[in-house]
Amino acid sequence: MSAAISRRSFVEICAGATGAALVAPYLSAATPFRIGITTNTRGGWEHDVLLSFREASEAGFRNVETFYNYMLPWWDKKEQLKDIMDGLRVKFDTVSNGGPMKMQFEDAGLASQIIDEHMKLVRWIKWFGCDHLKINTGARRAGGTTKADMAQMAKTRNAHQ
Repeated sequence: MSAAISRRSFVEICAGATGAALVAPYLSAATPFRIGITTNTRGGWEHDVLLSFREASEAGFRNVETFYNYMLPWWDKKEQLKDIMDGLRVKFDTVSNGGPMKMQFEDAGLASQIIDEHMKLVRWIKWFGCDHLKINTGARRAGGTTKADMAQMAKTRNAHQ
């Protein structure tokens, strides 16, 4: 004899099954999209990047994004970090820029330093298989962003080394 299912439980089960059926094609290996999580957005994760990777993995995420400053302790230990991440079954989607990097892309006087720092980060994340860099531009000026700022930001971002 089986236990009776309430109408509420039946509706919840049906809704869950329908939702899973709708989402499943987007999570398959054939999809061009990677689903991931920025791992420093939850209280406590910003103090322990490995905890953030572990909890993201336990929740089912396989791709993570973090920020440059969280990777500084691992900068010269890429192989060790990769082994840990492999054990957790997570990969980097990217590692975004951030402090202490310069991010004032509108400042032509900082362009060379900005390009050098960002290319260093690009080379580091490429070793992990990342194919893109997500860039943050830092705080806006008090007076707002001007057309000249936007033009300089584009020039710096489009510079090649």
